[in-house]
Amino acid sequence: MAILLVGMGQIKTILLASALRRWNHNFGPVERLVWEKSIGAASATHILCLQLKKDYLDELYLTGLLHNLGQIVLLSNKELGGEYPGVLARIRECNEDYVTAEREVIGFSHPLIGALVAWKWGFAPSTCRAILHYNEPFAETPGEHDEKVGMLKLAAGMGLALGFGRPEGYSEEIERLDKLAVFVGFNEATLQADLQIAMSEIRIRFASEVGAYG
Repeated sequence: MAILLVGMGQIKTILLASALRRWNHNFGPVERLVWEKSIGAASATHILCLQLKKDYLDELYLTGLLHNLGQIVLLSNKELGGEYPGVLARIRECNEDYVTAEREVIGFSHPLIGALVAWKWGFAPSTCRAILHYNEPFAETPGEHDEKVGMLKLAAGMGLALGFGRPEGYSEEIERLDKLAVFVGFNEATLQADLQIAMSEIRIRFASEVGAYG
């Protein structure tokens, strides 16, 4: 009955958010950082979809929660989780992003792991695609699937720009999100004002999410 009332997508989101809440409570500061990155991206997807009137809000919100699933998998593995403080140390010392530092310290990065796990769990191909490509350099290509990747990339970047899950020394071209914002539907003429509104609303949404699931 619950599935009929709210839909399978909402059920998956509720279950995932609940699992993230328990995961956050059971682990330490590194896991908390990754959890905040997840909630930050999800909060941003919600606000961006409302602001741009996208009809895939539920799907993209779920993708935002899942975008760093690979990091959760890495941290949940005893051996690999033990190496993750070295990833944060490299970020701090070399001013790199998560993916670059993970490749240098561990040998592979979280987007591939996350996409493979999401595919194994039966999530939509568009969700798996967005998880796999969200950290790659932006290439302006047409199509709804590419737009969803762009939306997730923008959301993740804006969350990090606000400091959600952003470790000391983290480097990403968060100052260069304008082109991406225009690609997904923002009006170039009012871009800066619209992005400032979005950032303010994302901050409020994040606080609400943390209060609910923190």
